[in-house]
Amino acid sequence: MSYIDENGILKVLVINEGQGTSAYYKREQLARDGGAFEGGLVFLDHPGRHEEADRPERSLRDLVGPIVGVPQFDENGPEGPGLYGECRVATHWRPFVEELEPAVSIRAGGTAVVEEIDGKRVRVAEKFLPGAGFDLVTKAGRGGKLVPLLEASQSMVDTFMESQAFLESDGSSVEMRFLEWAGTSAQEDSMELKEALARIAELETEVSTLTEAATARETENAQLREAIALREARTFVESKLAESKLHALSVTRLTESLVGQATLTEAGQLDQAALSEAVEAAVVAERGYVEGLGLGSVIHGMGAPAGDDDEAKVKAQLRERQVKRYLTEGATQERAEAMADAFMERG
Repeated sequence: MSYIDENGILKVLVINEGQGTSAYYKREQLARDGGAFEGGLVFLDHPGRHEEADRPERSLRDLVGPIVGVPQFDENGPEGPGLYGECRVATHWRPFVEELEPAVSIRAGGTAVVEEIDGKRVRVAEKFLPGAGFDLVTKAGRGGKLVPLLEASQSMVDTFMESQAFLESDGSSVEMRFLEWAGTSAQEDSMELKEALARIAELETEVSTLTEAATARETENAQLREAIALREARTFVESKLAESKLHALSVTRLTESLVGQATLTEAGQLDQAALSEAVEAAVVAERGYVEGLGLGSVIHGMGAPAGDDDEAKVKAQLRERQVKRYLTEGATQERAEAMADAFMERG
């Protein structure tokens, strides 16, 4: 596991809320006093009593490096809520830090008050004084630890993804939007940023794959719903037309037309109410069509209609009517004749 980036920057959880060796630390105080560490230094180990008296400025041999920037309190930090900071590690200490993975403990002056917390009276840190720093030690004073590069980059990714959750994309790539959000450029990136960009690319690939799979499933489900609805529509139409007692030829022609008019509700179910209206309208129109042939308003099966005309005459009149209809629709005489014959055969 790596902790130090290519520029020698080490990110650490300096301190978090809770009981420490010297006092109890509250998050509001930690969030307020991060500036006390600005310009501070990081050393190996806390000084002993004699060393602190003899050399309060500390030894150059134990100097790890300077604190970079101002530590900030992060509610969503990679190691949980706490005060996070960075320091630049001297080249000769980098292998040492990477291998031993030391803890972190603050070294700060300040004031404290006595308060009751969880039924106990304890010293509570009131504020840190300027000139504070932190040391790399064997045991953390109050939660202090190194932050692995991967966790640091993941924290950046998580924060970025949350900030983009409800923003409409402007067409630019996720990487470019991340770089713009981070306020840097590809030429200026650090190891942490490179790790974050790599994670962004992985997430984008995962999202793309999941989106494609979801789209394919939705298409398949839509086709399945459509097939089921068509079967249901055919059964529904045939049942309604059977009640109308229309001629078999009319039933055959109307069935195909009406099934094609079937629609689905928002819930994806067959809209039976709309289809029922369409069937009723088609039956009324068909009866008017049949009456125009002089065959009566209702024809039962293939038997003789009302009056003295026989079945052959009925068929001939129906065929002639279809021929005229196809001619008005633009068919040639030969094509109209063939289509009328096909219509009669389906009956």
